[in-house]
Amino acid sequence: MVFVRVADVAAHAGVSPGTVSNYFHNPSRVAEATAERIRGAIEELGYVPNDAARSLRRRETKTIGHLAFEVANPYSAEFVAAADREARRLGYIALNVSSEGDPELQTELLDIFVRQRVDGVILTPVGDAEGAAKRLTSQGIAVVFTDSVDGFASSVSYDDVEGGRLAAEHLVDVGHRRLAFVGDNDGIGIIGRRLEGVRTVVDATPGASLTVIPLDERSISSGRRVGEQLVAMPPDERPSGIVAVNDLVAVGVLNAVFGTIRVPDEMGIVGFDDIDFASGAVVPLTSVRRPVEELAQRAVQMLHRSILNRDEPPVISVEMLESSLAVRGSTLRP
Repeated sequence: MVFVRVADVAAHAGVSPGTVSNYFHNPSRVAEATAERIRGAIEELGYVPNDAARSLRRRETKTIGHLAFEVANPYSAEFVAAADREARRLGYIALNVSSEGDPELQTELLDIFVRQRVDGVILTPVGDAEGAAKRLTSQGIAVVFTDSVDGFASSVSYDDVEGGRLAAEHLVDVGHRRLAFVGDNDGIGIIGRRLEGVRTVVDATPGASLTVIPLDERSISSGRRVGEQLVAMPPDERPSGIVAVNDLVAVGVLNAVFGTIRVPDEMGIVGFDDIDFASGAVVPLTSVRRPVEELAQRAVQMLHRSILNRDEPPVISVEMLESSLAVRGSTLRP
């Protein structure tokens, strides 16, 4: 078997080996006529680039890690799919795992990424965000946070304080004063910021009150258990405006109270993420909309830029995307 080298392609095309290298890595530097000669040489000689050797020289594996804090939520699954598409478009393979909201598991998974020598990691941090960022950057691995504004790494996220504010303001505007936030912080910044936005509105509204109802998990079944608790409360004491931490929990609450408490007349319910079946719930669900495709694309693109520039002095970039409110029948009659 005859192995064709870059030098062979260069000689056949009548250019230098450096020009052939630019053809592969910096094509904008190669004139179209020269590029055409190089393409012809590659085809005639049957040259196949040695990606493995090139990766070793450039310290690249063309793999990125994505560490989510949960995958049971359809929103997370949509993020994974959108990030995979964008990663492939940019020439990467994405390895997707979940910390399940556990800081210790997050550390173990980050160590696996380090051992696998991934080029970069997209991370929704749980617990020690600064430590997670340092663990990666100290090994020359680029990192981008999603749904985090901690400032320890470049990040792209939606304004969840604003999202919580939008949800609470809408409930107040349609007449609710006893509000509840279903979902506690649990060390996950995104949840704490949603609660912060709700609390800001309650504190600024005369006569308004806020109850925080903890969850054992962020699921439909957990939301249903909360809904059953609400049904059992005296009508003049139970919260009438519900902000759920995500749409799954909101749908669970809605299913539990439906038929006993009139929605939206006696209770308004708002979720987060506007997943596909929110609009198809037994009563169409009002939800804070956070377009997942845009978030995933921006995160992968930001990570790609960080990988390309990782030999340069680090620059932390923060992108904040706007949330909006999709108003439906769970808070307002058509």
